[in-house]
Amino acid sequence: MYQLLDNKNENAVLLEKGLTDCGKPLHLFIINNEPEFSIDKIREQGKSVLLINNGIHPGEPEGIDASLKFADDILRNKDEMS
Repeated sequence: MYQLLDNKNENAVLLEKGLTDCGKPLHLFIINNEPEFSIDKIREQGKSVLLINNGIHPGEPEGIDASLKFADDILRNKDEMS
C-alpha cells in the first residue's frame, strides 16, 4: 500500500533504509508538500519531522492500518489536513 501511495503521489516517497533484524527491507515513507525527501534538508527548512514506528510486534496490525489511513488522508488533504 505504501508503494501505491508513492506511485500515485508526487509528495510521497517510499525508501529502503537497510534491513530488519530478520533480514527483510526496512522502509521509510516520507510525505512532504515540497519535492524534498531528505530528512536533514527538511529539518534545515525548519519543518517538524514525525516518526511513526509500528509493526514491531507480530499480530498487531492496527498500527500499520491506522498509519496507512493517516498517510492516505494527508496525501488526499482530507479535512484540509495538509
